[in-house]
Amino acid sequence: MSNASHAAGEIHNLTFDELRVGQRASHVRTLTLDDVKAFALVSGDRDPAHVDPASSETTGFHGLIATRMLAGTLISSLVGNELPGAGSGPIKSNFTAARKPSGPDAVRPRGAAQGLD
Repeated sequence: MSNASHAAGEIHNLTFDELRVGQRASHVRTLTLDDVKAFALVSGDRDPAHVDPASSETTGFHGLIATRMLAGTLISSLVGNELPGAGSGPIKSNFTAARKPSGPDAVRPRGAAQGLD
């Protein structure tokens, strides 16, 4: 099935009858340093690697890094904005973040409908 492709900020809605197993969607989000810090503070993760640029320079990452869960939350936005769309949320997700994103860093969440229950 084709990949969903919509203008940035646009919400797409599919009805249940329009969904197909294997249907895919993806989008790109560029995370900024402010995104990385804000997510860390909202989530309560005050690890200096996420909020303190000076301290994070001493790590092997050499700068602020996002918690992998920030990348994981982008899956929720993919489900709610793309596949199937508004009013939807993931019931179960399994994701792999190949590396910890930093800012500015482009992240591309991808997903596919695995079943229709």
